Amino acid sequence: MISILGLLLLSACTQQKPEVQGSQELKKFANAAEVAAFLKEHGQVYAGGIGIRSMVAEDAVASKAAAAPAAGAEDYSQTNVQVSGVDEADIVKNDGKYIYLVSQDKFIIADAYPAEEAKVVSTIKLAGRPRDLLLNNDRVAIISDVDAIVYTIPEFDFMPRERYTQNTEILVYDISDKANPKLLKNYTMTGSYFESRMIDDHVYLVAKEQAFYSPGPIPLPAVRESGRLIAQPDIYYFDNVEQNYVYHTVASFNIAELDEEMQAKSFLMGYSNTLYVSPSAMYIAYQKNLPYYYSEDYAQERFYAVVVPLLPGDVQAKIQAIKDDASLSTREKGQKISEILEEMYNAMSEGEKQQLIEKIEAAYADYETKQQLERMKTVIHKITIAGGAIEYAAKGEVPGMLLNQFSLDEHESKLRVATTTEIYRQIPVTKVQSDATEGSAGKADAIASTSIIRPMPPMESRFEQYNNVYVLDEGMKIIGKLEDIAPDERIYSTRFMGDRLYMVTFKRIDPLFVIDMSNAEQPEVLGELKIPGYSDYLHPYDESHVIGIGKETKDNEWGGVSVKGVKVALFDVSDVSKPKQIGSVEIGEQGTESEALHEHKAFLFDKKRNLVILPITESKQSRIYDEKLGYYKWQVWQGAYVLHVSPDGVAVKGKISHRDGEEDAVYYGSPYAVRRSLYIGTALYTVSASKIQMNDIESLEKLNELQLPFEKERYYDYWY
Repeated sequence: MISILGLLLLSACTQQKPEVQGSQELKKFANAAEVAAFLKEHGQVYAGGIGIRSMVAEDAVASKAAAAPAAGAEDYSQTNVQVSGVDEADIVKNDGKYIYLVSQDKFIIADAYPAEEAKVVSTIKLAGRPRDLLLNNDRVAIISDVDAIVYTIPEFDFMPRERYTQNTEILVYDISDKANPKLLKNYTMTGSYFESRMIDDHVYLVAKEQAFYSPGPIPLPAVRESGRLIAQPDIYYFDNVEQNYVYHTVASFNIAELDEEMQAKSFLMGYSNTLYVSPSAMYIAYQKNLPYYYSEDYAQERFYAVVVPLLPGDVQAKIQAIKDDASLSTREKGQKISEILEEMYNAMSEGEKQQLIEKIEAAYADYETKQQLERMKTVIHKITIAGGAIEYAAKGEVPGMLLNQFSLDEHESKLRVATTTEIYRQIPVTKVQSDATEGSAGKADAIASTSIIRPMPPMESRFEQYNNVYVLDEGMKIIGKLEDIAPDERIYSTRFMGDRLYMVTFKRIDPLFVIDMSNAEQPEVLGELKIPGYSDYLHPYDESHVIGIGKETKDNEWGGVSVKGVKVALFDVSDVSKPKQIGSVEIGEQGTESEALHEHKAFLFDKKRNLVILPITESKQSRIYDEKLGYYKWQVWQGAYVLHVSPDGVAVKGKISHRDGEEDAVYYGSPYAVRRSLYIGTALYTVSASKIQMNDIESLEKLNELQLPFEKERYYDYWY
């Protein structure tokens, strides 16, 4: 007998199991045994265990030079941050007198002002891989990723075994004596460093660690000070299903009052990729990824949800009776339902069969599209951080996926979110063989000769892409939305500014949208500008103008779009219904890059002088033969471009290079690549791995340079 149910439905191999919604309430594990049971149940298994990490001693090398007591400049730049009052850690900071820098494995303090007298006053060699630093008066916090070894005795083993893991190390120095910084605190958090912020005197950090079940003791988040355990953070979770489980340990400490205890809590979430912090809350976001299973459960549940409601009433009643019969096994239920379906199809004409199959195919397509949209949602967790206290607030979800932290913005206690939705919509394709006839084998063979019996209804996939804006209230519930913006394009950059959102999407041209956010319940597109190219980063110039940094584009001979050099443009948005580009410059040819395209802290804007300074790796689109490496290398120029940007237009003011000698010897990712720029007084400072160079900010005449203690062997000779 032909099993229509089996052929039509149970062939769904790698299908997504429907989401286990759970209560969606925040819960707390009572002990390690509960954590282990949860992870084991959800398939997060690892063979290792946990132990105590071996602490690596710090190797400090301070110079004997004394810090100059001279006063610093009143006018100096600070790190380009997203939210005013919320400082972001970076590789370099300054206080108008001294520059503080982490480079390779070293913490460097340079007496930088005046530029002509600049000198390095101290260098400290650090363990691990320094990532960022934060500056607070005479205190510096340096954050590093540190490899560690933990030891554990696996279940039924007889001796400790090594397991390698990664920790986040926070070193807090007193820098009142610049020549001899004093280590005050050495904190260690399990997990790799994600991001950090500083609000007033409170430093907030997030470390991430994959959560696994393992036989014996399981790895749990911990915070240590100089190797001594000071906190085993409470672990909070939701009982819904995630693709991956990751501990997000959120910690805070008062950098000015280190006698206060470090606060820490850990949250079991999915694998996050976006952090946004306002003055009062932290938002951790990730795309909703539900697990996949090789299972018949999905096919059965989809059959009852999609197929059965489309069948004749009497057939529905018979199937429901079989489904409810507790005396039957799943296999027996499937067999009986197959018999009912065969009986139904045998009683139908060919036209009736085709009509029913088309309805089922359309319903399947709609069901699968809804499942894709569910997987495409972004989960956002809100954690309040007032005064160093860490308290979980709420969880929200929005359709689509985020681009980066600038996709989020808190305004008047509401969270505003911009997303892109990308799905493959399933389009049913029905082909019922017209030449099917009933032969001597009977009606069942006639059914088998048609397209009714096939593993799955055939579908064609059509890629769809569009963009959305949502507004969430304090409880993370959606209260306003604007959807289906710029079909067939995706977001390349966004910037919330007061009651407006500036959004750039791209496919062939660069539409700049001006969106009114003044009515939280009804966001509205006010105007749109379409020009070639696109912007990866938007920065406010003033209330009426926005700077865009991205790439120029052009139509190519194959009917597509080719990406050209780096593009800097200024947009006039004073007439919100008709935004316009009032000036732009293109830097370099195809292959030209800037770190500012994906790292906003590499962007420097001096409004008083109308200057924008960008690190640039400029492609020359020509190659030279490298005898040492034995192959051809692209010729590139690396340094900083200084641009004049004003309502009158955009123009290149000059270029600064850290390379001594021929330009064509420079390679991608070399130690001469400028990473950051800053200004103190009238001097422009550009920073690479090899040096800090000072130029007059007006004339760009070179004033001085400081050679940094960089080790060339730590660099590759071709790429980062």
